[in-house]
Amino acid sequence: MNKTALRLILTAVVFTFAGCGGSGQSEDVSQPIPFDPVADQFDSNKINIGSISYDNTVRNGILLGVKHVNEAGGVLGKSLNVVAFVANDADESVKLAQALLGKDIQVINVSYSSRSKAVSELTIPRKVVLISESATSTFFTDYDDDDFYFRLAPSDVHQGRVLAEVALGNGATTAATVFNEGDAYGDTLTREFKTNFVAGGGVETNRIAIPLTVENGFDQYLNQIADNQPDVIINTILNASIAANFVNESGAFNLNSLFIMPDASAGQVSFVNSVANFALVDGTLGTSP
Repeated sequence: MNKTALRLILTAVVFTFAGCGGSGQSEDVSQPIPFDPVADQFDSNKINIGSISYDNTVRNGILLGVKHVNEAGGVLGKSLNVVAFVANDADESVKLAQALLGKDIQVINVSYSSRSKAVSELTIPRKVVLISESATSTFFTDYDDDDFYFRLAPSDVHQGRVLAEVALGNGATTAATVFNEGDAYGDTLTREFKTNFVAGGGVETNRIAIPLTVENGFDQYLNQIADNQPDVIINTILNASIAANFVNESGAFNLNSLFIMPDASAGQVSFVNSVANFALVDGTLGTSP
């Protein structure tokens, strides 16, 4: 093919794509295309449910579940549709829930205890069912939810006991507990651990609440723990990658403590991927409901 023919073909292609969908009127390309993720996912011809999960694995699991339900015939003769999101924290979860509540969605799924608590303050007054696949805090045991809040995971009454049994079973007599300030999950789980650990003859040397905004620079907290050199550290920091940061920084404090990680980090890919030195987690144990 000579160069002249090639130029003609390329010119024709350019004009073809330039005219696709064109009305002949100029458009303001400086303006962003309007995007409403709730409206874009909502389907008025189906039964819509909402989901605000903590990562894509949970979101994908819910999408797969909806697919299976629809393949089995749907619900009440109609197909299900899920309007699904992944949120980074409780504040974002609340904003997404507000958007979902603007649509005809009567069931919403939300991950984690603190996020569930925050969103439930919106859903319960509206009599919208809220379900969590991962909220384990004992806070919800006697929660006045008007029968509009449900969780699938067992209460941390059980995980707290198992954590204590694991610690005591590994010869620990002293333990430090670490959790996020204001996080219902970590607060109640570490309390359940302490109750069972003390009942088994153990002593809690440190109970440390770390603000959710602190993602690294844990020196002041690790110094407190290092002063007592506990046998185990119960690391219930909510975000798995930040929990890994805490472990990473502990290497500079010559701690001989065994880390025990509950379900917020145990088995989580983001925890494993964020560990800088695997020698620090050699022998680390984990629990999960």
